Amino acid sequence: MNEKHKEVADQYDVIVESSYRSRGCYKIVTDQGLMTITPYNGSPLRLACEYELQKKLMGAGFLELDEIMPNREGGLISYDKYRTPFIMKHSFEGKECNLKEEEDVKKACENLAVFHKICRNLEEIQVENRETPSVRQMLFQKNRELKRIRNYIKKSGRRTAFELTFTSCYESFYGDGEQALLLASKQKDDFWKRGYGICHGSYHQHNVLIHGEQVFLMNLGQFHYNQQILDFYNLMRKAMEKNQYELSCLESGIKAYDHILSFSEEDYRLLFILFSFPEKFWKISNQYYNSKKCFMPPKNLEKLQKTIGQNEKRREFLEIFSKKYGLEKEE
Repeated sequence: MNEKHKEVADQYDVIVESSYRSRGCYKIVTDQGLMTITPYNGSPLRLACEYELQKKLMGAGFLELDEIMPNREGGLISYDKYRTPFIMKHSFEGKECNLKEEEDVKKACENLAVFHKICRNLEEIQVENRETPSVRQMLFQKNRELKRIRNYIKKSGRRTAFELTFTSCYESFYGDGEQALLLASKQKDDFWKRGYGICHGSYHQHNVLIHGEQVFLMNLGQFHYNQQILDFYNLMRKAMEKNQYELSCLESGIKAYDHILSFSEEDYRLLFILFSFPEKFWKISNQYYNSKKCFMPPKNLEKLQKTIGQNEKRREFLEIFSKKYGLEKEE
């Protein structure tokens, strides 16, 4: 263990047996189990709210969490001699959820449903940035950002392979985004109150560890209040991309979630609206807009080309999905 991490570990009531580097953190094997030491750049108040949520979840029987560990002084943040902030969390052995493995996807969805169900019965937590934008607001903002990126490329006169490819497919993807926003705008106000509660905020394969039949939920730092089906969508959007938009992949996830927490008609409709928006195209475009334009990594162009190649499959999936669940597109 290097001096910096030893300095932090010494502030906790643990005996370090061994240590090793891991992605984005430093892992230590202690007499109290596996721990991680991670730099922390967030708000102390936000961290305290995360700790409060973890305690409430564990009190309700949801134990498989990377619980924050207080130091000897009772603080959640520890500092090295340079005043760099760190936190220590409990960690677990396991592999990240493999979105190409049906069983992994089912376990992740079932675990999410348990988390959502318990959260609906917890006392409200007062937290910074309590709510994220509604789906309507989010879609409006993302469409506006796509238009801004298109206008930037027009004015800049740049003609790299990425920009030419973006320009060639922009109208098609932007049309999909406008259609998603139109569908969202047609829903009544009470639609946006259904399934409201605590969301994980970053529920994807990297934050779900699987060890045999055990599933561990990681990194609750972005939790907020919104419609909980957003968590399900965030996981399944990535799963659908990995599995070429096969409807059976989504059906497996829905069945696993529904086994714990019933899927409502509103949930199906909200999923359809979310999948109607070209999220991957927006993400790649946004990364481009916020990057240094003097050098565009070839990987960005590859991602854009792959997204274009998958878009017809996404549209076919939406057609099948809408017919299967009685969600025919509204004109």
